[in-house]
Amino acid sequence: MLTRSLILFTVSVWCVVGQQGTGSLQGNVDDDKGQHLSKAFVVISPRSAGAGSAGTVLTGPNGEFSLSGLKPGNYSVCVQYPGDPHLDPCVWSTAPQVTIAAGTMSSVAMPKVVKGSLFVLQIGDPSELWAANDDFLVGVTLPSSRFFPLRLVTRSATGRSYDLAVPFDTPMVVSLWSTHLVFADDKGRILGNTASIAFKHVAGGNNARLSINVASRN
Repeated sequence: MLTRSLILFTVSVWCVVGQQGTGSLQGNVDDDKGQHLSKAFVVISPRSAGAGSAGTVLTGPNGEFSLSGLKPGNYSVCVQYPGDPHLDPCVWSTAPQVTIAAGTMSSVAMPKVVKGSLFVLQIGDPSELWAANDDFLVGVTLPSSRFFPLRLVTRSATGRSYDLAVPFDTPMVVSLWSTHLVFADDKGRILGNTASIAFKHVAGGNNARLSINVASRN
C-alpha cells in the first residue's frame, strides 16, 4: 500500500512539474474585412534555441485558437489556408511573434489576414510522359528574388495542378525547372526544360490561372 501511494505521489508531482514547465498560447484570426476565419491552420514555429517543436491547430468558428504544452521561448505564428486566397502573414508581411513563459497562457495579437488571389497552375500530361521519379521544381519569384514554391493540389496520370495565394498588383514570375521534362505553353510553343512566365493579377479580376503541358522528354 505504501509503495502504491508513493508511485501515485511521484506521478502527481511529475505531472505538476510537466505542466509548470510549459506554457500555452491563445489568439484570434480575422481577415481585413473583420470576418472571423474558421478552419484556418495556425502554425507556431520556434525562433529561439531551446524552444519546442512546431505546432499546428485549427481555428474555431469565431477564428479562435489555443495551443498548450509549448516549451518556453520565442515563436512565430503563421496562418495558412490551403486552397484559399488569404495570404499567410509569415510569407507576405511580417511574421507575428510571441514569447511563451512556463506556467502561463500567452496571447498573440494577430494581424488582419489580407485576401489576395489564388493563383492556379495546371500542367497537362496528355501523353503520360511524367515519371514518378522525375525531378521538378515550380514556384513564384517576386521582384525581390524571393521564391515561393507552389502547393501540389492534384496529381493524376494526365497532369498535375498547383496553387498559391498571391497578393494583387504585384509583378511575379512563375518559374519551372526539370531535368527530364520539356514544357510547352497552351498554344503549343516549346518552353524547354526551364521556363519563366511573367504575370500580375490586377485587383478586381478573376483568380489568375495558367495552363501548360508536358511536350516531351529529354
